[in-house]
Amino acid sequence: MVLCVVCWFATSAVCTSAGKVALTLAAHKTGGCALSLTLAQFVIAAAVSCLCCVLLRRTIPSAPRELLCVSVAYTLGFLLLNQSLGRLHASFSETVRSLEPLTSFVLAYLLSARGTTLGRRTAGSLLAVLLGAVVSVWAQPGFDVRGFVYGLLANCAFSSRGVFVTKLQDATRRQQEARGVAAEKARGVDSVALFAAQHAIGLVLLLPAAMLSEGTKCSAVLVHSKAAARASTLSAVGFLAYNFLSLYVLLRVDAVSHAVCNTCRRAVTIIAAALIFHNVTSTASALGICLIIGGSAAYAAAAPKERAALKPRPPSEDGNALLDAAVTDTGSEGDTAFASEPSHP
Repeated sequence: MVLCVVCWFATSAVCTSAGKVALTLAAHKTGGCALSLTLAQFVIAAAVSCLCCVLLRRTIPSAPRELLCVSVAYTLGFLLLNQSLGRLHASFSETVRSLEPLTSFVLAYLLSARGTTLGRRTAGSLLAVLLGAVVSVWAQPGFDVRGFVYGLLANCAFSSRGVFVTKLQDATRRQQEARGVAAEKARGVDSVALFAAQHAIGLVLLLPAAMLSEGTKCSAVLVHSKAAARASTLSAVGFLAYNFLSLYVLLRVDAVSHAVCNTCRRAVTIIAAALIFHNVTSTASALGICLIIGGSAAYAAAAPKERAALKPRPPSEDGNALLDAAVTDTGSEGDTAFASEPSHP
């Protein structure tokens, strides 16, 4: 398990750093290729995951509307993340990603979800994340507003995906109950099948968008330029590996441990990117990063305990109870939504 976690951290750093190199090389000739890079990442992930799905005989979830929502949110999240990465330093882009606990809470609060009551520990943790964000933004030389906004929107997309996965789980359970499947024999959403489906649907969405928006110039640069081709390939392979390893680790540890590990992963990615690209990290910037990472880890550990201490209440009729998953979802791009599902090795 330790080796898997180390490989998870390493492949995440490879994906981010190689993606930044590919985007920078392509930007000199095309002005921006975030769509094409995201498309390349999804091509590799879709091909491998769909092959695994066929070989393992996994069944795609039979709730098309919920599945589409999950896939759109997931795809938008990575597209916006690459847009942010193209405009910000790689280390700062990952720092912005670490604000996901804050954006998840704000999303749930704005939509009046249950579970948004803060105890002292969770309130202090979110305050540390917010303070760290302010310090990091203030310490950034040549701060790019659009890149920062893209990063925040990516966080919102990933938080929304956690909500949609919860809805998909509920739809699957309802279908099984309608077929008369006993509760103890019910199978949840198959993680491998969902992993494959969201990449396949994302690929279908990204292909025409990349052709219409960026044409063939970006793909030509990413294919014919040896440096750009090498970087985009490394980024795509790292993308597949770190998302797969994130899911593998999640299915073998509890959700809180996974969330804390994921916070550590982001810290490793930030440090690796700063070293690779020789980004100068000021004292103020380092303090901001520490506040964000520390606050995120503290929030991931404290939130489930405080929620468990609250007296349970019946779900609201409008379905906003489903947003509770987003409040404590600090996993890898929403993967903690699988935590309550049985694994199917």
